[in-house]
Amino acid sequence: HSKEELMKLMEQAIVERDNDRLGFMKDFFKEGSLCKVLVESKAEMVWLSDWHTSHECTWAISIDREKKEVLLSFRGASSKTDWAHAFDTKDTATSNPIKEDYPKKPKNIRLHGGFHKYLFRVRK
Repeated sequence: HSKEELMKLMEQAIVERDNDRLGFMKDFFKEGSLCKVLVESKAEMVWLSDWHTSHECTWAISIDREKKEVLLSFRGASSKTDWAHAFDTKDTATSNPIKEDYPKKPKNIRLHGGFHKYLFRVRK
C-alpha cells in the first residue's frame, strides 16, 4: 500500500471502528504500549484532552464494552510539576464522579494522589 492508501484504510477503520480491519496495526507498536493495547482490544476512544499540551495534562478515556472496562491514560511526565504529581503516590479517596447507577457502584473511589490533585484542582 502507498502512504496515502494506508492512511485512508486506517482512517476508515477507525471511523467505522471495524476491529477486524484494524488488526494489521498491532505490529506497528511495541509490546505492552498503550497503542498496542488499544489496537488489540475492542476499546473505543471516547475522550481525548490534548488542547494545551505545554501546560496541561494530556489524557484519554477509552471503553471496552465487551470486557466492561474503562481505560484512563495519561501522557508521561514532561515538566517538574508533572513529576511532582507523578511522585505523589499516596491514594486519595473521593466520591464516585459517575452519576448513573450501575450494579455494585461504589460510593467512593480511590485515585493516585497526584492525579487526584491535578484533575480536581480549582482552575482559574
